[in-house]
This record gives sequence, C-alpha cells and structure tokens, in this order.
Amino acid sequence: MKALLAWLAQVDHPLEDVRRRGQIIISVMCALLVIVVIAIPSLLFNPRPLTSASALGLGFILAVVVIPLARRGKVTFAGWIVVITTAVIVSIPMMLRGETSYTLAYLLVPVLIAGVVLRPWQILSVLVGAWVIIGTLAFVYPTTDQVATTGGVVTHAILITMIGSIISFVNSRITVGAFHAVSEGQRTIEQNAKQLVELNSSLEAQVHERTADLENALMKLQDRASTQERLLDEIEQQREVIREMSVPVLPVASKVLVMPLIGALDSERLTRLQENALQAVQRQSIKHLVLDITGVVVVDSQVAQGFISVVRSVRLLGAETMLVGIRPEVAQAMVSLGLELDSISTSATLQEGLQRIPNYN
Repeated sequence: MKALLAWLAQVDHPLEDVRRRGQIIISVMCALLVIVVIAIPSLLFNPRPLTSASALGLGFILAVVVIPLARRGKVTFAGWIVVITTAVIVSIPMMLRGETSYTLAYLLVPVLIAGVVLRPWQILSVLVGAWVIIGTLAFVYPTTDQVATTGGVVTHAILITMIGSIISFVNSRITVGAFHAVSEGQRTIEQNAKQLVELNSSLEAQVHERTADLENALMKLQDRASTQERLLDEIEQQREVIREMSVPVLPVASKVLVMPLIGALDSERLTRLQENALQAVQRQSIKHLVLDITGVVVVDSQVAQGFISVVRSVRLLGAETMLVGIRPEVAQAMVSLGLELDSISTSATLQEGLQRIPNYN
C-alpha cells in the first residue's frame, strides 16, 4: 500500500510548489475514491438511488481523469477541473429543486479548493466565477423561503466566498513564497555545491600538477646530487692520484729509492713526503733514500725542517737519506736560515748521488 501511495504521489514537474499542489490534488481524489467506494452500499437504502449513483459515478470519473493529469505534471489543468466540477456539484441540487437557498454558501468549497490547488492570482478568477454562479442561480431560481430573501441569501454567499477567497489567497501567497524561498535556497545550495565540486576538482588538479612538478624537481635534484657525488668521488680520486704523483717513490735498485720533488712544498706535501718515505722504507727494507730537490725553487724554514724530519725518521728505520740537486739559491736560503744540515748527506746531481751509494752498480 505504501508503495502504491508513493507511486501515486509522484508528480512529474521540476518545481517543488507545482509538485506540492499536484500531490494535494491526488490526495483529494484518492479520498474521493474512498468515499465513493464506501458510499456504494448506501445506494440500496437511498430513496433516490439514480441521483446518488450519478453523483458517485461523477466523483469516480473525476478522480480517474484528474489523478493521471496531476501525475504527468499538468497540475493547473487538473486543478481547474476539480474546482469547476466541485462548483457544478454544489449547484446541481439547487437547479434540481428550482430554487436558491443558503446552500449557495457551499460555493465557498471550490474557492477553498482553489486555494490549495491553484496559484494565488487564479483564486481571484475562481471567486469571480463563484459570484457569477451565485448571481445566475439567484436570478434564474429565486428563493421561496419565507424567512430569507434572495438578496440576503446572495449577500451572505458573496461575503462568505469573499472571506474564504481572501484567506485562501493569503495562505497561497505565503505558501508559494515559502516554497520559492526554499527553491531559491536549494538552487543556491546546488550552485554552491557545484562551485565547490569545480573548486575541489581545480584544487585536485593543481595539487596533482604541483605534486608532479615537485616529483620532477626532486628527481632532478636527486640526479644532480648523484652526479655531484660521482663528480666529487672522481675529483677525490684525481686528488689522490695527484697527491701520489706529487710525491712519487721510484725504486732504482733493490735497496735504493729516489723521490723526485718538483714545485712548491707546503705542509700537506711535506706530510705526504714523510708518510710515503717511511712506508716505502719499511715495506721494501730500503737502505738508501735519495731526495731529488732539483725542481724545488723555494725552501723556507718549514720545508727545511720537513727535510730534517724525514732524514731523522728514515734513520730511525735503519736507512740513510741523501739530498741531491740542491740549487744555488736554495743552498743560500738554507744557509741563511741557519739550519743544521751537517748530518744530511748531499750531492750536486742525482747521478753523482747514486754513484756514491755503496754497491749501487
């Protein structure tokens, strides 16, 4: 049953207010169908069964015609059918009796129905229509009541319908305004939601783009770091080779080593000189170490002290050290520094120095 009612209440229209009025029409017609079904057994006891059957049949036909129209979204058309039919049903008893009475006030019913199934300005049209019906019936069928006059009946009917129309109009305007505000709010919410979705999509795209850029930048940075690390390793290797080449150790005989020195000697090269000399002497059991300083242009106190330190360290390992290739300016500088070089064996050239080594040949 709930599924059937839910199906009947579906009105095919985009506007919420129109769907509301359509659902009201469908609810009224469903109630009319229920009344028709309940009233069918009463025809057996009705003194005028034909009239009652006609009224019930008209109500059934009305419901069958109006409900599909309302469900298809033709709410205004269906509402007019209900209002007009209601006005006709109210007018039929007076037409059958051939007189008017206070039942003219029942024309308030179509006005009230119009207040819930039609638009506000259409209620005024229904009111005018109700007044036309009241005037026509009063003119064609004057009242025969001894108490009330036709003018009094018409006046009461007009006042009642006018009051009802005013109430219906105000209520309809308030309802329509409320639904309009709700619709506007819903549209605003939908627009904001749409904008939020678009903004979210835009932000996601920007985040994705920025993430991709950061990943690319990170990859480039990692590549650069790897390249830099590789270059630093290569440079360090080259430096090591250069350091090794800056203080070479050349074996010229089984117990003789020659270390040619070229260029300026700083503290690092002096330290390397001493380390290489001591390691070579110990590893190869050298007896004679020849330091060829032909390529050394400048000798200061630090360099001279370095030579003396090498000579003393090598002597502690059981080997003798000889300085060869001393240039005149270097000799003058060493003498002017007042260095004690008497314990160091010297020679003018490398060839002479090697010849002075015992058992060299």
